[in-house]
Amino acid sequence: MVMMTNLYRNTFILRRCILRRKFPNNFERVYRTFNKSFHNETDWTKRTKPGLFNLSCKFSVSLLSVCVFYNLYRKTKNEDVVDYGHGLKIALENAFVVKAASPSVGKRSQFNFIADIVEQTQPAVVFIEVVRGRGFGQTSSSGSGFIVRPDGLILTNAHVVAGASRVQVYLSNGQKVQGTVQAVDQVCDLATVKVNERNLQTLTLGKSSEVRPGEWVVALGSPFNLQKTVTAGIVSNAGRETMGNLTKSPPMIQHDAVINVGNSGGPLINLDGEAIGINTMTLTSGISFALPADLAADFLNRAKRESLNLCLAKKSTDTVYTSYIPAILMILPQ
Repeated sequence: MVMMTNLYRNTFILRRCILRRKFPNNFERVYRTFNKSFHNETDWTKRTKPGLFNLSCKFSVSLLSVCVFYNLYRKTKNEDVVDYGHGLKIALENAFVVKAASPSVGKRSQFNFIADIVEQTQPAVVFIEVVRGRGFGQTSSSGSGFIVRPDGLILTNAHVVAGASRVQVYLSNGQKVQGTVQAVDQVCDLATVKVNERNLQTLTLGKSSEVRPGEWVVALGSPFNLQKTVTAGIVSNAGRETMGNLTKSPPMIQHDAVINVGNSGGPLINLDGEAIGINTMTLTSGISFALPADLAADFLNRAKRESLNLCLAKKSTDTVYTSYIPAILMILPQ
């Protein structure tokens, strides 16, 4: 037990050196004793576990280093000693303290711009479940949409809610509410659905006229009933007027974000968190189309005007009306 005895004795001597400040003589004696005991191969090293032996040696070396530094600093107080002390402090912290990882400031926080956009906009995206027909002839389908007014006005595609006898809307928090189809434009393939909710998070319509080819876009929706699905890509063409034999469609935004069945009606979002398009269809992998936001804004303005005219007509004649704007926009009575 010679080695253990020497280690313990060195520890007490070092502590006494610090308290009494008798450094010159004691340090030299302690150093010689420690050096001798450290290199002395005794039976204790063979009977003791290597881990415990190494830990004891490191502990004594650390105490000795602290005392040596304190003695040198009191005598000289020069910059070299101070720098050595700072390095010794860091070394001791790294040796005996396990530090938790610092907050991430790397590439994940700098370059995950798509994740930031999704976190900001996804609460305004909804899942729409549609039931058509009655009794044994019922069929169901689904699509997507997004909230454009905090009082529960939802924008989607006309083909998502066409012929619906019942519409169920699932909000981002999982809440299921009844929806009512309000306005439908079959030519532009746009429609609005209203739910009786308040203070909902909305998605702002951007200016699709400013969209450029090569711009990053994010598509949100519920393909194949998989709610809160995110895909990303770039704009291929900002105003595609002809899509094969689909020559009667309005100009659309062509992009390569993945769009599948159920994505229809979901927003196409730019990096400013604005909906620049409404995802409508896909021709093949890498070729998808979205209705431009400028067209959707015009549709919403016309629907608002016609809805007001319909309400005035109801009050004057007490008759239920179905109004049309040049055989395009249909406002359904409530």
